[in-house]
Order: sequence, then structure tokens, then C-alpha cells
Amino acid sequence: MKRMRSKLDKMGIDTNGLSLSYREPEIKTDEEIAAEQQKELWRDGDEFIKLFTSDLVDIADGLTGTETLVMFAIVPYISYETGMLTVGQSHKRPLRNDDIQTITKKSDTTISGIMTKLVEKKILSRNNVGRSYQYFANPYIFFKGKFINKTLIAMFRDYADRRYRK
Repeated sequence: MKRMRSKLDKMGIDTNGLSLSYREPEIKTDEEIAAEQQKELWRDGDEFIKLFTSDLVDIADGLTGTETLVMFAIVPYISYETGMLTVGQSHKRPLRNDDIQTITKKSDTTISGIMTKLVEKKILSRNNVGRSYQYFANPYIFFKGKFINKTLIAMFRDYADRRYRK
């Protein structure tokens, strides 16, 4: 402390009546730093999607850039545990092609073609309801929730059989 006081005095800083103390710097392990960073990344209350990267890598090879863009643009609209693509307050209604056009800024023709390809590639399932569609995400690629809905498992059984039971 005397050296510190002496340096401050030389710099013209009056140290009379000043209480100086020194504390050792806190040295953290790599594990402690990683744990703190992980806590910072976790944002309680934010929604997230589980994504199976090995499946995604395999799929990405067969998608065009625009198909990939549309696929990632619609992922946030996957409903919790049902896997249905929905929109609106509390995900009240199915996501329609015109919603996807608005989200992606792509034409009706482009979106119709891409959605058909995503269904053909088993990334999505499309169910007719009246004159519109309901799209469901393949839970073997991505889903939201704690468990996979049994109906989704049945919808994508052929994908799972082809992918995992070779």
C-alpha cells in the first residue's frame, strides 16, 4: 500500500484521509467461465426449437437456397408439442401459404412449389382441411416441446423407417 500511496503522491493526487485497500483478482477456471456464459445464453421464457443436426445436414444437401430459406423462415411457427405450423395470438390458426409469402417475400407460385418439395422430402406433412392446408413439421428433424405427439410419429413413420432402421 505504501508503494501505491507513493505513486499517487508523485502523480499529484492527495492521499491524506484516503483509505486504500488491495484485493487479489478473482481467478476463474475455464469450467466456471463456461458455466457463467451458458447462464447468460439461457433466456428464461424464450421459445426454442429442438433441431437434429445430423438430419438437417442430410436434408440440406438436397435443398436449393430458396427452399432452405423458406424452411428456416417457417421453423419459428412450429407449435408446442403438436408440430403444426401456426400463426397469430397464441398460435391460434394454421400457417397458410399467404402467411409464408408475407414472411419470406416470395411469390405464391414460388411458395406453392417449395412447400410441395418440403412435403415430398418429408420435412413437412401437408393435410387438407376443407380448401386449405395444415402443415406439420417432421419431429425427427425439429420440434418444440417436451415430447413428440403420437400422431406426428405416425405421420412421419416412413421417414423414420427409412432414416433409422436401415
